[in-house]
Amino acid sequence: MSHHKPDPNKNINLTINGIPVTVPEGTRILEAARKVNVKIPTLCDHPDLCRRAVCRLCVVECDGRGKLVAACANDVSEGLSVVTHNARIIETRKTIIEMILADHPNDCLNCVRNRNCELQTLAADFGIREIPFERDDTAYKRPSADAGVLVRDMDKCVKCGRCVDACQNSQTIKAINSSGRGSHYAINTPYAHSLAGGTCVFCGHCAAVCPVGALYGNDQSGNVWAAMKNGNHVAARIAPGTAAAFNEALGLPAGTVSAGKIASAMKQLGFAKIFNGEITDSAAERENGELLNRIENGGKLPMITGCSSGSYKFVEEFYPALADHLAPYESAAQVFHNRITAANSSADGTEN
Repeated sequence: MSHHKPDPNKNINLTINGIPVTVPEGTRILEAARKVNVKIPTLCDHPDLCRRAVCRLCVVECDGRGKLVAACANDVSEGLSVVTHNARIIETRKTIIEMILADHPNDCLNCVRNRNCELQTLAADFGIREIPFERDDTAYKRPSADAGVLVRDMDKCVKCGRCVDACQNSQTIKAINSSGRGSHYAINTPYAHSLAGGTCVFCGHCAAVCPVGALYGNDQSGNVWAAMKNGNHVAARIAPGTAAAFNEALGLPAGTVSAGKIASAMKQLGFAKIFNGEITDSAAERENGELLNRIENGGKLPMITGCSSGSYKFVEEFYPALADHLAPYESAAQVFHNRITAANSSADGTEN
């Protein structure tokens, strides 16, 4: 690994599997390989996170030396010759994946990440059908929804460290950490507290970078389907940015998916009533009233507002001196629930 400060204006020439490549100094071998469409498998690497070199799946050979090095943690050098795939390298990677699977629950069909799991994809890519190592399926525990909005299923953790990096460095929350080395390496929380009992602000960044089903959002859609199946009167709210999010996620031109189309689809799914995001305008009205009251009566200024409970907890946890500047918080979901409950107070009721 290079220890001097790289010069981004200096180009480095190397070969990867015999293919000439020119990249800026400081480029990792992994990134250089991607430039020429050479795929090197990895579990711990993520474009938004720091180098970790934990999983060792990205091992390659350099300059014919027998030692395998991690492509995600080593920079290119002038004249370097890299081999990313040969019998030895492939067998090494396959063995690593098999060892991870041997300590992983065998319940892909019931996992929330089924068919969208990086470990599952790697197992398929390497043709792994049987695990040549002894398994112990008796120690697995039930997932813990200890933060309400997030679920931790640490039996599925592959110890890649992505969540630690995301929480510690990207978000600077430090609600998740790691301990131990080698076979004793573990992902945990400070003092083994629940996420809700620590500094977690429920940003969800840890779940977004997790390659498997160890961390994920607490999906409540099953309760919605159950409510409709039981004949309950179920209403839904379309947030203002929902249509734009659909277009972005599906790679469609802006305006292709509209709020009207979403509402129509939801009606066909069985929702009794659909409301748009404007129903929560009263929240903005209350904030405006609170600001005016503070200005007229000498309240704490400037006033800080946020659109999520997480932003409020972040201020209270890390900047307690600013807590008095926070405006009273009521989420859009709370406003929606209160408005619908008030408008539908008949015996049949309305569920959010």
